[in-house]
Amino acid sequence: MSNEFIAGRACLDFANTVDWRTSDAPEELLQGYGDLLSWSERAGILEQPVASRLEREARAHQEAAARAFARALTLRETIHRTFLSHAHGEPPRPDDLAFLARSYAGAVEHAALVHDKPSAPGYAWSFGESADLDRLSWPLALSAVELLASDDLRWVHECGGRGCGWLFLDETRNHGRRWCVSSSCGNRERVRRYYAKRSRSGRDRIRGQTPGV
Repeated sequence: MSNEFIAGRACLDFANTVDWRTSDAPEELLQGYGDLLSWSERAGILEQPVASRLEREARAHQEAAARAFARALTLRETIHRTFLSHAHGEPPRPDDLAFLARSYAGAVEHAALVHDKPSAPGYAWSFGESADLDRLSWPLALSAVELLASDDLRWVHECGGRGCGWLFLDETRNHGRRWCVSSSCGNRERVRRYYAKRSRSGRDRIRGQTPGV
């Protein structure tokens, strides 16, 4: 899909790094640590100077980078299962919640609270200049648990498009959002319904004109 960051929270955008997740042919968008690094920059959770240091670290320690990437994908799938359960009104798996709690605690161990916006009150988590290869997972674990602990959890939904499987936080005024992106999944579903309706109407007319039917 062309619209990468439509979910409203970093953790949900991360969960959406599989295209057509619930179709017969899901497409993995992250093929390695380099892809995860690039995605993190585009998502705004990693600044370029730190990204450059992590890139050098990954090249120098390729096996360690591969393990960090595998751990990040485990986090991603846990995030997706957990929020998909909530979107469907079902309780998440206890082991998934325990994993997210451990991931959150591990991220906090590496974080500091900083007042990074002098013009506004409040503090934010910061991981400083750390070039730990797991650094890419830390803000995503924080994002996931903070969303789980917030009132916004009720507005996490799954896209209504067939085979899509993307998640999003419905922040519209009337909370009526149905699609990840209306111009793609929304249009596709409207076209599908239009032709399905035409097909049903055609079959009904044929039945009405056929003797004995």
